[in-house]
Amino acid sequence: MQNIRNYVQLSNYNNPSLLLGDNTFNQTGQGSGLIGLPGDFTPPSRLIRASVMKSFATPAETFKEAVNLVFHVLNDVDIPRGVLKNLESIFADYTSWTVAKDLKNAALYYHDYNDRTIRVLHLNNLDRIGVLGIKVEAPEVTGFVDITEKLVPIMPPRSG
Repeated sequence: MQNIRNYVQLSNYNNPSLLLGDNTFNQTGQGSGLIGLPGDFTPPSRLIRASVMKSFATPAETFKEAVNLVFHVLNDVDIPRGVLKNLESIFADYTSWTVAKDLKNAALYYHDYNDRTIRVLHLNNLDRIGVLGIKVEAPEVTGFVDITEKLVPIMPPRSG
């Protein structure tokens, strides 16, 4: 809570133009109200970013929107493989799994580093189907969906 006090100037509204003498300086683009938001990967900075994103995001209206929003917020604090290393170790820290828990419905939503598809485990159903424990394998990089052939022109092609 003390750390959040260091960022009370943050806003989801752009800063106004600044007049210095005869010169007016406009923002360089959208998001100027968040100038000063920490961008490093330390836990305190990631907590600030996640808190600000959650607070400023448009509230979800449906359950599916809420799950989607949680993952968008968590993606902002995701650590790519190889970005953080220690000199003393061959291992690098990264976000291998991203998890959101629905305590009301006993569900666990997750995606892993190689496949961003959000999956769900309904934990109340595990006893019913006879599962006493679970082991989830991390898949290889899944690839991409080529949608080129599904494109539809919105204007007729130019002639001649």
